[in-house]
Amino acid sequence: MTKSIEELLPEKPEARLRIYAWSTQEIKKFEGCLKVGQTTWDVNTRIKRSQGVAQVPYILEVDEPAERHDGSIFRDHAVRERLKQKGFENVELEWMRCTAADVITALAAKANTTDLD
Repeated sequence: MTKSIEELLPEKPEARLRIYAWSTQEIKKFEGCLKVGQTTWDVNTRIKRSQGVAQVPYILEVDEPAERHDGSIFRDHAVRERLKQKGFENVELEWMRCTAADVITALAAKANTTDLD
């Protein structure tokens, strides 16, 4: 039986950008911090890959779409920048001294803007 082109080549699902934040008690210098990042992969897969061979237990605190109401996207650096504007410490690279609620508030602010970041 011959298969159709649609069966042989199914449509690839569109990758959707997500903003995530995770914490760990295993890295003392980041205690009380969240690592705020972005991915189009499964978030837990991305976190594990970013840890490399030094896997540490973590808690996924935030996993949200990086989309505005008009369908445009924003990036993780825009969320971290918003957090810095609100007075939260950027401890190192993607690590922010804040809570999950703070990240969600920054996400909501970015989702309701029309700026291009």
